[in-house]
Amino acid sequence: MAAQAGAGSYEIRGDGRWSALAGAVFAVVLGVLVLRMPWHDGFLLSQLFLWAFCLACFAGGALVVVAVVTSAARPDVRVDRTGFQAPASGFRADWPSVRQIEIGTVELRRRNFLQPAGTPLPRRRVIWVVRGDRRYEFQLVRERPLPVEEIRAGIQRFAGEVPVHVLELTEGREEWNAPGPRG
Repeated sequence: MAAQAGAGSYEIRGDGRWSALAGAVFAVVLGVLVLRMPWHDGFLLSQLFLWAFCLACFAGGALVVVAVVTSAARPDVRVDRTGFQAPASGFRADWPSVRQIEIGTVELRRRNFLQPAGTPLPRRRVIWVVRGDRRYEFQLVRERPLPVEEIRAGIQRFAGEVPVHVLELTEGREEWNAPGPRG
């Protein structure tokens, strides 16, 4: 869902949650299909296994459906006349406590031995909120990044005297995305 600009607030919602919803629906459908199979006259242990499998599909699918729907209803970032909020992380800053807001782009370079070298690098819009002497970062995970000027205009409408800067330089980050346990 795109950024929303209402009379009382400016909200940015993320996307990319619908694949998890599709997986949850698949799990529930798989549970229904297994439940409808004619396996009721089999060995007792196999009946227990299939009942447990059906219940796991139903419970897991329902849990993911609830999680996706509640996360889709909650914006990633909300800006209103009271301050800056990131409801997913529980961050809230009133305007008098915010020194400045910076909006930029981060290019993630993931190092992975299994990934080909020509794989396109994902870019994310980032909002940095400077509060006191700390800088808080909020990445906007979207398939297509929002225009920086749109984000700046939406935040500036409510920021008042707080400076909202657009950083032109794209920050590159490199991280290892190696399979296996991390120690």
